[in-house]
Amino acid sequence: MKISLIPINEVHPHEEYDSTLLSKIINSIRNEGIIKDPIAIEDRRFVIIDGTHRYLALKELGCKFIPSVLYNYYSKKLKIACWYRCINKAPSMENPPNARLVDREIALNMLNCRRASIAIISNDFSYIIDWSDIYNAYRLLDTLTEKYREYGISYAKEEEALKLLDSGMVKVVLAAPAINKDEVLEIAGKGKLFPKKSTRHILPYRVTGLNIPISWLMEELEEVSKRLDDILKKGSFNVYKNEEELYIFEP
Repeated sequence: MKISLIPINEVHPHEEYDSTLLSKIINSIRNEGIIKDPIAIEDRRFVIIDGTHRYLALKELGCKFIPSVLYNYYSKKLKIACWYRCINKAPSMENPPNARLVDREIALNMLNCRRASIAIISNDFSYIIDWSDIYNAYRLLDTLTEKYREYGISYAKEEEALKLLDSGMVKVVLAAPAINKDEVLEIAGKGKLFPKKSTRHILPYRVTGLNIPISWLMEELEEVSKRLDDILKKGSFNVYKNEEELYIFEP
């Protein structure tokens, strides 16, 4: 595990952001004067894999550097899953354009095999929209998400979303295939962005609790690096294991 200070202009997001959430994070960091958790970044092209809103907040606040944990992106221990969109109330849903009615299991299989761009699943019906490409699949998913937002949208892991549907707690699930690592890097390299909540990176470990003053991140790299090294030498990490290992820093 390596904690690094990366020049902010060398870092690239791969997803769009939520303006409301970004405003809250900017205000929180400004008021507290610290960045609590380093941002997860792919180690070759410096693509953000978790922490887009923190990155944008630090950029807005005038920071020169981002405290980061660099990950070997192609490690088998680092995986990508996705977020399914859950519609909380039953919408008035006409047959979507270019959609075909299929059985639920067929819809999920076609999604997983990339024979479908989108699956629209309820306990009464399932539609699929034929495959195009991953970028346009998520653009279409975002369009459908906004179309049904008035009925209440929440996000859940794949299996959890289907369990919520079966229990009746949500009425419809919208899904696209999981994005792979090559596609993340390709889209970021082109300067394009997937919609927010497109990827769900499952990291081999996360680091939290560093509490770095943002004033440090506006100074010269050599000075900031010394201060960060001093913090790390004096403290230690407590490790907790769940789906990901969580390294909580204790000064």
